[in-house]
Amino acid sequence: MTSLVLTDSSQLTSDSQHLGEKDGKAASWRSKFHREHKCQTKTTTGQSQLVGINVIPQTRVCSTTFLASSGSLPLRQECHPTNTCLFHHLLGLLRFFTSPARMSSHKHVSVSPSWPPSGSLPLRQECHPTNTCLFHLLGPPPVLYLSGKNVIFLADWRLVWILCSTLQKSLSQHVASCCLKMNVRVTTMDAELEFAIQQTTTGKQLFDQVVKTIGLREVWFFGLQYTDSKGDLTWIKLYKKVMSQDVKKENPLQFKFRAKFYPEDVAEEIIQDITLRLFYLQVKNAILSDEIYCPPETSVLLASYAVQARHGDYNKGTHTAGFLANDRLLPQRVMDQHKMSREEWEQSITTWWNEHKGMLREDAMMEYLKIAQDLEMYGVNYFEIRNKKGTELWLGVDALGLNIYEKDDRLTPKIGFPWSEIRNISFNDRKFIIKPIDKKAPDFVFFAPRVRINKRILALCMGNHELYMRRRKPDTIDVQQMKAQAREEKVAKQQQREKLQLEIAARERAEKKQQEYEERLRTMAEEMEKRQQDLNNAQDMIRRLEEQLRQLQAAKEDLEARQNELQASAMMERLEESKNMEAVERAKLEEEILAKQDEVTRIQTVVNEKDEQTRKLQVMNG
Repeated sequence: MTSLVLTDSSQLTSDSQHLGEKDGKAASWRSKFHREHKCQTKTTTGQSQLVGINVIPQTRVCSTTFLASSGSLPLRQECHPTNTCLFHHLLGLLRFFTSPARMSSHKHVSVSPSWPPSGSLPLRQECHPTNTCLFHLLGPPPVLYLSGKNVIFLADWRLVWILCSTLQKSLSQHVASCCLKMNVRVTTMDAELEFAIQQTTTGKQLFDQVVKTIGLREVWFFGLQYTDSKGDLTWIKLYKKVMSQDVKKENPLQFKFRAKFYPEDVAEEIIQDITLRLFYLQVKNAILSDEIYCPPETSVLLASYAVQARHGDYNKGTHTAGFLANDRLLPQRVMDQHKMSREEWEQSITTWWNEHKGMLREDAMMEYLKIAQDLEMYGVNYFEIRNKKGTELWLGVDALGLNIYEKDDRLTPKIGFPWSEIRNISFNDRKFIIKPIDKKAPDFVFFAPRVRINKRILALCMGNHELYMRRRKPDTIDVQQMKAQAREEKVAKQQQREKLQLEIAARERAEKKQQEYEERLRTMAEEMEKRQQDLNNAQDMIRRLEEQLRQLQAAKEDLEARQNELQASAMMERLEESKNMEAVERAKLEEEILAKQDEVTRIQTVVNEKDEQTRKLQVMNG
């Protein structure tokens, strides 16, 4: 049952006086109303005030739909499925309260048909297609139930109009503020989120919406950061409206979702993978931008873990030279300090990267944070302060306590105040006081540039100290459940990884066997090709020998023909005839005969040699 609280009766009186200027009887309505029906009122600071009217018993009225300038009171379709307007509900009440038994004790005043001046009260067209005058439609005035024990009998419909008009005016400002929304952009380390918030949205409501969207449960480490009107980074106050904080006026409003507090031991405290990733990205960005000082050797090692977290295992075939050229892996200070080329830096990082083979990406992030948490500036929020003498110093707030640094050295603290040794911290205006537990020890007093700086310091101290005490207590049920779930997920991932490794090993073995088979096939193919070549060579030799044999056979035949020719030729005859020739001619002829005989002998020798080669070849092929 929704109760709508009205404004005080002075506003109601002013409205009735305004209407009385038109009618001339308004002055008597309110007095007659109280006199005849003895309506009980509540007195507040000497003025009468209507307690509150439940306009529609057991019916939800959506205040955001009352329009002050429309002259009508439409209701929201989703709130009222029957789409019945407010005055139809009043008419239903009229029929109930004006039954004969109830009407016998009440006097009703007739309504002038000329009031209100407009002659009608416009309602929703779908509810009132004839646009009938409200006061003619309803007839006698209804009776309304007063919240609590008091009953108000509305003796005139004009008073109904006054009440409804007052209700409209009182709700119009609330409606405007509720309906006005602002766009908000929240930037995490790896995403941008946009929301629409109302004027009444608190910092915690916005924060809860962000963590719900990204699936984060370890919310105690994080906060929303914004740039205020003075250009300083400030953490949003959770229990204060977003619009009432000093956020730089932009459209959309800009916020950063960042780690506000750091764990003492990342391996023990970080549970979720999303928490690990957000911390890893934020710390890596701080190291690369030199917000956290890191030595060169450590920077190279951290870079190798960063590459493992991003690209996985090193593969010589895929990750060739220049593969990391576009990755930001080292602080610019380190690269400027050592005169090495990008190729040399890449080689150094790759050497370490190859050592991380088989490491999960989440494990690589965790190893990165394990190394980073030992750096002197890790997790420290620095504030510029001055001591009583006016010397400029740094105040560092971290998970373990407070530290004081010299202006030119933020690595080595000069004075330390662990949380376990601090009794109280407080500030008065720009003066900040740290009181040790040892009452004999003097208080440490310093001065901040502005009061708002002291407020930020105190808020960080409170949050870090709360987490410090929380770590030294048993885990809550929620944390235990989160850790149990994380262990189960880790076991499942490990099993999945082992299964994947077995599959990879089996695939590698299969690929190795396939390579061996392919190598054997290639060797056999080469041997077959070689034998085929030898066979082709042998066939060529056979063809050549056959050709030589044919030539020899032809030579034999030619030799035999020549022998026959010598025997049967006229040479013999000439030899016979030469007996009568001179001695010189006879000697010349004898030389020719000897030459021919030598040639025949030589040819016979060649033929014999080729016959021998042919027999050997036939033996080999046989």
